[in-house]
Parts: sequence; C-alpha cells; structure tokens
Amino acid sequence: FQGMIASNEFEEPWLDEGFTSYLEYRMLKRYFREKGIKGDYGNILGIPVKSLDYHRVVYLSLARYGSVNQTSWEMDGSYYGAGSYSKPTLIFITLEHYLGESLMDSILQTYYKRWRFRHPKTQDVIDIFNEFSGKNLDWFFDQYIRTSKTMDYEIVRIKNRKQTAEAGWHESGTGKVFVKKPVEMFSSDTNALYRSSFSVCNNGDAYFPVTIFVRFENGDTLYIPWDGRESMKTFTFERSARLHTVIVDPQRHNLLDLNMTNNSRTIEPSSAGFWRYTARTWFWAENIFLFILSLI
Repeated sequence: FQGMIASNEFEEPWLDEGFTSYLEYRMLKRYFREKGIKGDYGNILGIPVKSLDYHRVVYLSLARYGSVNQTSWEMDGSYYGAGSYSKPTLIFITLEHYLGESLMDSILQTYYKRWRFRHPKTQDVIDIFNEFSGKNLDWFFDQYIRTSKTMDYEIVRIKNRKQTAEAGWHESGTGKVFVKKPVEMFSSDTNALYRSSFSVCNNGDAYFPVTIFVRFENGDTLYIPWDGRESMKTFTFERSARLHTVIVDPQRHNLLDLNMTNNSRTIEPSSAGFWRYTARTWFWAENIFLFILSLI
C-alpha cells in the first residue's frame, strides 16, 4: 500500500498500516483455513492463537488512548501500534461483516485502482466506502476513526412473570366475571401466559447495529435487529413459554465491542456458562500476553 497508493504514512499512518494489516489477516485466514490449521499465529499450551486475537488484545488495552486519524507525532508511543495497526484492522473486519465480503473486495479494488500513486487521505477512503456501499457510513467513521469512543454491549437482566388478571370485570367463556383481587390467569403452567423481558445496555459512548438472539424455553427463537444507539433498551414479549437465553451479536460480527463475555445471559446454569467463563479467562489471558510482549 505504501508503494502503490503512496499515502502519507507520517501524517496518516493508518492508511498504510491499517489496510496492510487487514489484508494480512485476510490472507492468513484463507491460507490456514485451506491447510486446516486452527491458529494462524501458532498455539500456546494447545490453544490456537490467531492474528485476530493479537489485534483484539492490543486494542482492548489501549482503546481510549487516542484516535486512528492522529498524525504519527501526535500519537502516544504506546498507542501507535493500536491506532495504526490493530484498531484499523478491527474496523475493516467489522465493516466486512456489515457490508459483506464481496462488496468489501469491490471497495478495496476500486480504492486501489482510483488512488494508486495519487496520495489519498482519510476522507478519500470514506468517500469510496460511501459511494460503493450505497450507504452513508459517516456515522461509523466519525466514531471509530476520528474519536476514541468505545462500546460495550451487555445483557443486564432477564425477567419472566406469569400474567395475572387485575381486579374488576373480565370476559370469560360463560360471560363476564368479577375478580376481587389479582389472580393468575391460568392455574396450570402448561397453559400459563408469561410477560418476559430483557434489557441490554451500552457501557460505552459509541454504537454499532447488532442482532440479538432470543430463545424461549419451548425452543422458539427470534433474531432481533437493534441499531444500538440507546444506552439502555428493554424488549418485552407475551408468550406461553418463559424467556430462557439472550445473546447480543451471536456471530460476533462487531469486533469493536470491548467485552464479549457480558454479551449473553440465561435464566439457569448450563454448560454454556462454562464457555462464558472460559471466554472471560481468555480475556484476561490476552491482556497478560500483551503485558509480556511489552517487556520483550
């Protein structure tokens, strides 16, 4: 990219290093997938380590230290690797998930053909994405390129309450009946009607559209799109089965989420809990690895 696109690496280092690191990730993923190797960076104690893991580690530890579009001399020395390499890589992967790999490839090819040897700047990249995606992505680039804003989506609660009939007159199969005090609408759990809800919050100040997976105890599932803008959002349902599991971004398309271990919640312990805490352990392991790397 530095040789063909000729962006100013001194003034906008992410335009060189970010694109290069993203395509390195793409090539590693393709090569090692074809070879059947699980970890493109290697294995530590049998755990596959991928380039994506490395970029996540660097970004998580330095997310608020600066913005991507800073000049090289404005960046804190410890932030340069995150701001020029790792965060741009996560930005491009997240955009790839959002737009689709085929469209992402077309955008990259157009960017190369239009701007080779012409010294493009950040706004030129944004214009290409807006033009060929057919979307106005300024909201995305303004947050993640020009600021140090972060996001952290969390499922904070799940509630299930058996519906009750309030005091007063109610229609029934034999006509109107008078209820003196609130009572359960059905005496049998098999016929019960539940009012269920869950709340998701954003612990950060940036946002990104996500899909929320919902599963009820009878096996019914829903995929709910959410624009992610609100700091707190509650979803409510009336169904014959209790709400059991909720997961924000189940496919993990949003790689800028600071903490993925709080993206899910269930009403009872299950084997999934084991994997949740395994993920939390790996989160801390990533940071330990980063600290060790900083000492080398």
